[in-house]
Amino acid sequence: PPFAVAETNTGTLASPLSLTSGLLGASATTTNNYGVDPNFGLGLIHTWNATVAKTFWRIWTATVGYTGTRGSNLDLLRAPNRNADGTLRIPGVQAFTWESSGGHSLMNLGNITVQRGMANGFRFGASYTLAKSMDNASSLGAGGATVAQNDQDLDAEWALSNFDRRH
Repeated sequence: PPFAVAETNTGTLASPLSLTSGLLGASATTTNNYGVDPNFGLGLIHTWNATVAKTFWRIWTATVGYTGTRGSNLDLLRAPNRNADGTLRIPGVQAFTWESSGGHSLMNLGNITVQRGMANGFRFGASYTLAKSMDNASSLGAGGATVAQNDQDLDAEWALSNFDRRH
């Protein structure tokens, strides 16, 4: 991109495509607006966790856990021909999307759970989770098609997500 073109030839039952007619140039062309980095690498995600539980007074149990996740070589969609305000950087050349494997992510999660054992047929439990996630491309395999907002400053894409609190 952006100088490649794609052609589509269509046929009908009355006028089917043959090898000779199907390989002829189409009357209208569509310029290409997508490309993939030739050095595209496979994404890698590491996850680690630890949990500690302690029982108190025979009926109460407290559990504390931690989970961490780190991703590298994640899919990163860029728009090299667009400025941050959306205008074209190279006049006369259409905007295009470029997919590379330069994304990364980091997530830390802590969880506290307290449970009361069976008493009169009831069990009670409560938990609290606090998570912090930062990434500039939160998908592996282009699951989320979000294009970087400013191709000239990819470090600004490193975004802090909202804290996730569950009670």
